[in-house]
Amino acid sequence: MVLKHVVRNTLISVITVLAPLMIDLIAGSMVVEKAFAIPGLGTTYISAIQANDYNVVLGITFFYAILFIGIMLFVDILYGIIDPRVRLDKG
Repeated sequence: MVLKHVVRNTLISVITVLAPLMIDLIAGSMVVEKAFAIPGLGTTYISAIQANDYNVVLGITFFYAILFIGIMLFVDILYGIIDPRVRLDKG
């Protein structure tokens, strides 16, 4: 009984910390890909910056921005599911 209330209240702060960490993990993979010569989106992104390929740079930046917005939207939806006090005001 107590565990149910404790978990529900602590999940909000855990989700608040884990969401930006997940975004940092995805964005930080660009540096790891370039450092260890692993082919991927990060290597393509850094190569496009060095070659002044603006279309690729804008496309990958847009992709990461949409990913960031999507994760933060998912976190906001989870807040409403976990804590029913967090709702939209209809007034």
